Amino acid sequence: MRMGNVTRHLAIGIATGAAMLAVSPVHAADQTGSVQGVVSDASGQPITGAFVKLKNDERRLTFMVISQGQGRFEAKDLPPGTYRVQGVGPVS
Repeated sequence: MRMGNVTRHLAIGIATGAAMLAVSPVHAADQTGSVQGVVSDASGQPITGAFVKLKNDERRLTFMVISQGQGRFEAKDLPPGTYRVQGVGPVS
C-alpha cells in the first residue's frame, strides 16, 4: 500500500468515526435510566417512607418516589439528563 492510499483510508476512517459519534446522541435519546440511593438522617440512620424528589431542570421534569426499607429508593425509566435529588420529608 502506498502512502497516498494509507492517508486516504485513514481520512475515510476518521470521517466514518465522526459520523458515528454524531449519530450516537440520537440513539441515546431512546434510552432511559434510573437513579438509586439511600435516604438517611443527620446521624446516618436510614429513613423509610421519605419522599424523594428528582428534578431535571433542563427538561422541566420532576419525579417523586418514596424510600423503602433501609431508606433505599429507586426511580426507574427516567429520560436521559441531569437530575437533582432532594429528600422532601417523611410520608404521613
